[in-house]
Amino acid sequence: MWTSALLITVGVAMMMGTASHAVGSASGAQAVMTLNARPIRKARTTTKPRPAKNISAKKVPSATKVTPTTTTLATVSVTTTVPDRQTPTGGSLPSVRPVTSSTAPAVTFLTAIIAGGPAAETPGPVTPSEPTTIASSAISIGSLASLPSTAASTSAAPTTSAPVTSAITAPITTAPSSTSSSSSTSATTSVATTSTIPAAGRPARVVVYSRFDMADRFAGVDPMRLTHIIYAFVKTNTTTYATETLDPGGWPTRLTALKELRKANPALKLMVSVGGGGLSGDFPTITSDAHRGATVAGAMEFLRANDLDGYDIDWEAPNNAVEKTQLTAFAADLRVAMTKLSATTKKAYVLSAAVFSYEIGIDGSFDVAALSPSLDFFNVMTYGLGGPWYTLTEHTFGLRVAAGSEFPLNAIEPGLTSYRNRGVPSGKLNAGVGFYGQKVSNVEPGPNGDGYRVTGGRWDPEEIFFSELQASFGPAQGFTDYYAPDIEAAYRYNPTTKQWISYANARSINAERVWAVANGYGLMVWSLANDDAS
Repeated sequence: MWTSALLITVGVAMMMGTASHAVGSASGAQAVMTLNARPIRKARTTTKPRPAKNISAKKVPSATKVTPTTTTLATVSVTTTVPDRQTPTGGSLPSVRPVTSSTAPAVTFLTAIIAGGPAAETPGPVTPSEPTTIASSAISIGSLASLPSTAASTSAAPTTSAPVTSAITAPITTAPSSTSSSSSTSATTSVATTSTIPAAGRPARVVVYSRFDMADRFAGVDPMRLTHIIYAFVKTNTTTYATETLDPGGWPTRLTALKELRKANPALKLMVSVGGGGLSGDFPTITSDAHRGATVAGAMEFLRANDLDGYDIDWEAPNNAVEKTQLTAFAADLRVAMTKLSATTKKAYVLSAAVFSYEIGIDGSFDVAALSPSLDFFNVMTYGLGGPWYTLTEHTFGLRVAAGSEFPLNAIEPGLTSYRNRGVPSGKLNAGVGFYGQKVSNVEPGPNGDGYRVTGGRWDPEEIFFSELQASFGPAQGFTDYYAPDIEAAYRYNPTTKQWISYANARSINAERVWAVANGYGLMVWSLANDDAS
């Protein structure tokens, strides 16, 4: 039950696509949940998704060091991304400064991120090097009032909070190491282990995206667990430059539902995301010098007329220096316009942007140092990072990078570090959590029988919702769950159908929560619609 575990902004995203927030067409209500993630997945909307971007041709200038600014906005954003880009091929990858992290296995889903959680998750096979077992007890996160303020965040190297240890005894199924070249039989043993869980509980922000075409899921949402909800997506009319919804018939009802959540939790911010993978092609026109003023005016009128709290830019992604400059100017003009609108409405407005996490390519699309002063936070799409460019079956939702990975920067930790290295304070960064999985077909069992690190598989573009994973790709269908404790990543494999799935589960998500709290980051989820009914 991922939804209940989010004390993060929930965004309603209207677009749904590949590994990025490709719902720029007809899918997605984001309740402070951004839909701009770059993972590769099949668009589930009627809008034709944008062609995949080739980041490999972009030059990556050295990181620009700037004096970070602090932000007082305590919001968390959750984003769902649809992959629509390609990772670079060949060449050397820039190194990133390591960030101190804390490891803590856990069992609950997003409930663990937000508050004392639900039932424990049954542990699956793990490697012999597994240091701990999954804790079966709920993790206390505290009340909404205990959320840390981002005002104190700086760009200084993060520190790890002191852990609290607790002895846990639970059965573990041990599987052969995924890095071993020899096979062995699995064995089940009961062992006593120790799990370390930091005392600090809640992330700085919890932002959740919600797709507009699957937005009727607010009934089960606890608004006290969220800081932001981002409805995805909306669009800018390329003739009138007014902001418009993609679902004019359903928008009034969904807006009412969102406001009911805000009524229950006045601190909850309701936002809309413009663009996404399917509508990013409009940005070069609507942010040009000739039309940017009208676009900004249209956006402010939409916020005022609908009594909303913020605007999320999901441009996936600027292709050249001109477009990069346009994005920076667009964000700056939006910030100025929001300040003026605040003088009339007497309320503060939130401005965020969904950005991809690939170190190689960031500087080709974003002037991070120039963007940061205008934004309250960045929703970094650190999920669904794999695709056809991968030779092996590798994790695409991992917290850290596995030793020997062919893409040593494609993970959550290095993704956030890339922005820290460019001067963005931790308080302005939200790490993306994907409520879905990526499937690879035609995968042989390999020497360890789990399909991991095997060549010859075919990466499928379709994004498999968590709800679908549970119903159609679970133990009943012949899948076995595995977990890589070294990088906090989950995966499933079916030796009969030869399907291998990388995804995020309760344990990996909780590990990301622990890490985010320790380093002063927020969390963003993509997407609310991907969760199951419970």
